[in-house]
Amino acid sequence: MKIKSCLSLEGIFEAGKADITACNSFSNEDIQAALKVESNTVRYVLGGDADSRAQLQVNYSNDLLTKFLSNSDQSTSPVS
Repeated sequence: MKIKSCLSLEGIFEAGKADITACNSFSNEDIQAALKVESNTVRYVLGGDADSRAQLQVNYSNDLLTKFLSNSDQSTSPVS
């Protein structure tokens, strides 16, 4: 049995925006085949105020995340 895995991370860190992708045990042919597969990404933003939620659907920054978290008490939904 051979285990194949890929990991992709997106996030905001002190040094700025970071995107990290790594794959293990994939051949170039596997990677090329995977590039032809379509996928969708959905971002759910719950809690905070409506303005912060709307902005986080489009873009994110440390300042916007701080604003979103500081307005967490303005919604009946938990921040997630």
